[in-house]
Amino acid sequence: MSEKKPTAILTNAQREYLKGNKDYRPSVEREVKRRIRERIEVGLSDFTTLFCELEHEELRKTFGTHTAKKITDLEEIHGEEPTPTTTGASVASAMAFFLRGLNYSDEPIHKGLDEIGEQQPAFDYFLEAVESGVSQYLKQETPYIGNVNVTIELENVTHQEEFLEGLKDE
Repeated sequence: MSEKKPTAILTNAQREYLKGNKDYRPSVEREVKRRIRERIEVGLSDFTTLFCELEHEELRKTFGTHTAKKITDLEEIHGEEPTPTTTGASVASAMAFFLRGLNYSDEPIHKGLDEIGEQQPAFDYFLEAVESGVSQYLKQETPYIGNVNVTIELENVTHQEEFLEGLKDE
C-alpha cells in the first residue's frame, strides 16, 4: 500500500484502485469510476477559483522553491514549510494528463500525420487552452497585454516498438 495523502482530486482508495492495488465488484467498480470522473471534473473547475482567489503567499508556499521565493528560516520556525519539491514537478504530469484527456478519442498524435490527412484535434484544443490560460494570466496578474501564440513541434518521432527494434539491430 502506498503512502496516505490527503483527499484531493482522488481519495486514497481511488489512488489504490487506479494503481491496481485494490479491486471491487463490477457494480461497485462502475460507481468508483463514476466518482473519479466526477471528482476530476469538479477538481478541474476548482482551478478557476484557485486562480482568482488564492493569495500569492499561499501560491508561494504551495509551489516551494522551484518557482517562487524560498521560505526563510524564520518562517520555518513558525511551521510554514513548503510542500515537497514535487509540487512544481507535477505540473508536467498535469499537462500530460490534460493532453491525454483532450485526446480521448485515440486520435494519433504525430505531426507527420497531418501530411496524410489525419486530424490531431488534441493538439489544437491543448494549444488553445494554453494560449487562453496565458492570456488570462497576463490580463489578471500583470500590467501587460499581448497576443499569445503557442506551438508544439515534435521532432524525430519514432514509434517505440520501431525504436526498440532499431536498437536490437545495432
